[in-house]
Amino acid sequence: MRRMKSLNITRFLDSAPYPNIISSISANPIEKKPFFHFFPGSKALTVGSYGCNFSCPWCQNWDISKSVPNPARSNYVSPERFVQMVKEMGCKGTSISFNEPTLLLEYSLDVFELAKKEGYYNTYVTNGYMSAEALRLLVEHGLDAMNVDLKGCDYPAYRSQELGLYEGRTPVETLERAWEIGKEESLNYVYIGNVPGHPYENTYCPRCGTLLIKRYGFDVVSYRVTTENKCPECGEAIRICSKFSGILNRQ
Repeated sequence: MRRMKSLNITRFLDSAPYPNIISSISANPIEKKPFFHFFPGSKALTVGSYGCNFSCPWCQNWDISKSVPNPARSNYVSPERFVQMVKEMGCKGTSISFNEPTLLLEYSLDVFELAKKEGYYNTYVTNGYMSAEALRLLVEHGLDAMNVDLKGCDYPAYRSQELGLYEGRTPVETLERAWEIGKEESLNYVYIGNVPGHPYENTYCPRCGTLLIKRYGFDVVSYRVTTENKCPECGEAIRICSKFSGILNRQ
């Protein structure tokens, strides 16, 4: 078991028992990550700490990603206890999220290894800014799926700073146009998120267009993919890892 975590406090790189400070822990729908083709309907016990290696001006979790942890308020959850909580809370797997999970790399390796032995899946929600060696270690210790959150299409999007008054939410029409571009480029599965009830948050058969998975926000409302992971109408193979394992929340 690794027991050190790097903390960048002021201008110095310090080490502390890992992860001596947990900022958040909760059982979340896997669709919230979002994963739409990975153990649909299941829940993942999700944990995060503090800090980030990016400075996105639109960060939703800025209160933890930009906070300096206080060692005097340590909130330690051992990997063994965390995996035990996965079972107690009825989850199918783990997720390292909320802040950049690579800052919990050592902790992730220990959690993933223990969780895999118990038959649970392991996931990451990350900006993808990690070394090949870090990725190799994660996979070797049991990483099953990773959601890479792209911050923009070009370099300036990673460096820009939002100034002045907030201009409002991104228009749904802009999201729909992005969806259309994805389809025009022959992507089979393209989604719009954070617009509950929008038809583009659903999964459709790429061959015949049949509605296969209807969603409302993070809830799965209907699920028509067969037990062989195929479209019930045309037999097209649908790329989904595992079968539906939750409870339908019919609207």
